[in-house]
Amino acid sequence: MKNNRNMTRYIAICAMMFAITTLMAFTPLGTIPLVVVNASVAFLPTIVSAIILGPVAGIIVGTFAGLMSFLRSILQPTTILTPYFQNPMVSVLPRATIGITVYFMYRILKNTELPQKLKIGISAAVGSITNTALVLFMLYVFYASDMIAIGVAPNGAVTFLMSIAATNGIAELIVNTLLAVIVVTALQKAGVKKL
Repeated sequence: MKNNRNMTRYIAICAMMFAITTLMAFTPLGTIPLVVVNASVAFLPTIVSAIILGPVAGIIVGTFAGLMSFLRSILQPTTILTPYFQNPMVSVLPRATIGITVYFMYRILKNTELPQKLKIGISAAVGSITNTALVLFMLYVFYASDMIAIGVAPNGAVTFLMSIAATNGIAELIVNTLLAVIVVTALQKAGVKKL
């Protein structure tokens, strides 16, 4: 009976994370405007799921976040790079991988004497870095020559992608880390934990 209740709660939390991910993917709620750049928080539910529910939930919610990114690239193109996100290696794989790296980082830190908020923050930061690094790497692997040909990377694809990492990547790292600490701490205090 207890296992059935646990599984029901697990599914309910995952469904809630799906709903939040969808909302963030298709509304301005998924983007926080900063001074120069916008920071995406659309993969925050993936980070939270990996810490709270474990790696399977992290991968599932991350894959869903990637599918929403893929879908948005078709339905709501916003930049010249958006069509590249119609490649699942750019849109889906990096988001699915977040769940793995966040979970294992948190697991490594779990039994250390670090403060709980720092454990959450470091794990969330690793997830954000995973997303940025993999997205940019996949863009380079598949579209480096295209970016040069269409003129978005006149100084070379590496220079262009590193400029994205230095602006959006750092902004997303800071914002997602802070929000993950707040959300995960609140959920843990409310008694939501890995089943």
